[in-house]
Amino acid sequence: MATSNVPIPVPMVTPDSSGNGYPGLTTNNGFSNLRAIIPYFTKSADGTWQGSFPVPSNYSSGGTVVVTAVANATSGAVRWIVLCGQTKNGSSADLSLTAETAQNVTVPGTANQAFDTTFTLAGTTPSAGTAHPEVFVVQVERNGSNGGDTLAVDCGVLAVTFLYTTS
Repeated sequence: MATSNVPIPVPMVTPDSSGNGYPGLTTNNGFSNLRAIIPYFTKSADGTWQGSFPVPSNYSSGGTVVVTAVANATSGAVRWIVLCGQTKNGSSADLSLTAETAQNVTVPGTANQAFDTTFTLAGTTPSAGTAHPEVFVVQVERNGSNGGDTLAVDCGVLAVTFLYTTS
């Protein structure tokens, strides 16, 4: 029996070399209680974080990436782009990523309130895992130089989740 919306956490482990994607401490960004180092993106600048996961052997179809973000602000919009690609044993790991449609997302009216942005993948979806599973790469980009990004503070990412349907 197929199961929809099975989640896989995608650890964002690699920021770009520009310094516009950086590991930030939440207590330095307006939090009082949550003390964690999470991916942050500099305001008004383009920056990326990248992560990957092995595609499970029970992957059947679909592909949605959910970016759960947070900002110490009560107004403004952040512009996100998700890019994806895949590689496997015997294939180049220096792969080209395919961009999904950018989204301008208004932050909630409460500072440090988590908000989701959902990308239904159209450009690249995984292939089912095998003895040497496919590795699916997800890159999250804040397109802060775009006029649609009006958020006047750095923006953090609490989680990136890939959702799929099982076989």
